[in-house]
Amino acid sequence: HAKVIVFARAPVKGQVKTRLASAVGDDRALAIYCQLLDAVLQEMSGCGFHVCCYSDNPDNRYFDHWKQKGIGLYQQTGEGLGERMFNSLEAEKSDLAPVIMIGSDCPQLSCEIIHKVVDELNGGKQVVIVPATDGGYVLIAFADKIYQQLFKDISWSTDIVMRQTKEKLSLLGLSF
Repeated sequence: HAKVIVFARAPVKGQVKTRLASAVGDDRALAIYCQLLDAVLQEMSGCGFHVCCYSDNPDNRYFDHWKQKGIGLYQQTGEGLGERMFNSLEAEKSDLAPVIMIGSDCPQLSCEIIHKVVDELNGGKQVVIVPATDGGYVLIAFADKIYQQLFKDISWSTDIVMRQTKEKLSLLGLSF
């Protein structure tokens, strides 16, 4: 069975959805973030896969409820977003099952989509990515090996993340 990693910041006022907060204020941005994260964790916990969450602060009280529901909470490690993502994927990878990483703020990612991703990986794709409308992506998944190059020299939080990632996938000759 696949493993699903939800990659999430702890919900701390002033530290989540900062671009949104500049328009709606820190309190509203925090409330929106919590709604999105709740929706993602709720959906993923009902998909029939092992779900864990890697956070910058896994001991935040917000996560207690999800720990009680059986979601493992772990500390993100590494310098920069790419290294933290890679380290989390590498920690959860086993030879037997695909590993999927999703963001904390895309409630459109349904169990149906996760099952399609697993089917693609089991059907021969080495990497599956679900692009975001902002030029990034909301999901990246690996059938076997986690390719560290996909997390290096990426302009994170910009509108060229997906383009840079696709270029690297092509250079590596990976099926995606």
